[in-house]
Amino acid sequence: NPHTVRAALPITPSILLKIREELNFDDINSYTYWCIFLFAFYLICRKSNLVGTVDDSSKCLHRENISVFEDYLLVQFRWSKTIQFGERVLEIPIVKNLSSPLCAFSAFKAMCAKFPALASSPAFLVLSGRKTKPVSYNMLQSFLKNIVEKIGLDPTKYSSHSFRRGGATWAFQCGVSSELIQLQGDWKS
Repeated sequence: NPHTVRAALPITPSILLKIREELNFDDINSYTYWCIFLFAFYLICRKSNLVGTVDDSSKCLHRENISVFEDYLLVQFRWSKTIQFGERVLEIPIVKNLSSPLCAFSAFKAMCAKFPALASSPAFLVLSGRKTKPVSYNMLQSFLKNIVEKIGLDPTKYSSHSFRRGGATWAFQCGVSSELIQLQGDWKS
């Protein structure tokens, strides 16, 4: 059946660790992609919450939407698939865990040190030639497919949705209530 839905496989913490081992942090852009991966996983969010299209980055996450506190980040989503008219703000904390190589707090701080930006800038920037530009959907998908292949997995079975699926599954396995997962993942049903 040509209309059969092919669900992307979940990204798990063990896959994230393998990705981290494969990243080349001599390449400044690796800091950005690593941060996006951790945000997507822990925030259980859609790619459209994090990055925009090549032509429009107005709806993506911006630096001003991420508040840094001593022990956590507070991420505010003002636009999403279910928040299209600014009727509410979804706030999700990311707690600092310096004992884990999967600490999104540390990844964000490292990325910001490599890519300082105005508060009004998109949150996730990369260097392209000599210019800094926001990460787009296509750039994220391409980088993910390449790194997944490098760690020996089939890139056709993973997409940016794999982080959302994996983050929700992992949270449930850790005992997080389904109601809280639904709230954090911004699911209406």
